[in-house]
Amino acid sequence: MSRRTNRGALRRAALKADADERRDARATRSNEEQIALLDSRLGVGEGAKRERSRLGLAIEKRASEASKKSKSKSAPEKNEKVAKSKSERRKAKARRNAEKEMAARDDKRAS
Repeated sequence: MSRRTNRGALRRAALKADADERRDARATRSNEEQIALLDSRLGVGEGAKRERSRLGLAIEKRASEASKKSKSKSAPEKNEKVAKSKSERRKAKARRNAEKEMAARDDKRAS
């Protein structure tokens, strides 16, 4: 007697409903609350490394944006980026990639 896998339309609908509930629950939580939930489920700093790093970056980004907004926009600072044309951005990207490649080659030679 073979057993059929449970992949009927009702099962798929139930799985979709569960996924929708989880998605809605996550949407109501802030990034800090999500990290606290991960800590309570898995232990402090245990598991979900990628999720934790993604949430940490999102928190830092929001904090840095808040600090930028609080600064006055009277005069641009020396390190502040100036809007560039598309070609300038492309050239800068190529320069950065070339520098990374050179650094990788130097590291390879050193070891």
